[in-house]
Amino acid sequence: MPDSLLDSARILIVDDNPANVELLRHLLEDAGYDDLLGITDPRQVIGEIERRLPDLVLLDIRMPHLTGLELAREALALNKMMKIVLISAYDDFEYAQEALRIGVTDYVQKPIQYDELSRTMQKALRKLEEERAVLRRLEEAQPQLRERFYQNLTRSRPLLA
Repeated sequence: MPDSLLDSARILIVDDNPANVELLRHLLEDAGYDDLLGITDPRQVIGEIERRLPDLVLLDIRMPHLTGLELAREALALNKMMKIVLISAYDDFEYAQEALRIGVTDYVQKPIQYDELSRTMQKALRKLEEERAVLRRLEEAQPQLRERFYQNLTRSRPLLA
């Protein structure tokens, strides 16, 4: 069962194999996740990301038309806070390196071990929750920071103020 903070996570599952999408969907539903969408056509992914604003994307690396790395790059350009976990049947160190360079959160190998996937997802979602908490604190502190900035500016450089 997901942590209470993570119960409402919006998850997008992307794999060109419909059986893999359904397997992941059932595993995640059984684990208590309920806001799930599976896509088998990688060309639809960016549109769905723009519409649904998922928290987490489980993304197959090798698909026709677009690779998982290409999709991850485009998706992260839309939303840098979104977490992406790449899934691959291939043990390709270069893919993993490139994935980390573009900002992918993690990498899981097929055949998927449910325990590993669950730990990886929860780690990614916790990281997202921590980032959102920091952002909220910064937004809450913004009026005070702005006030201090102007006070310091008027004291140190009154002509600029």
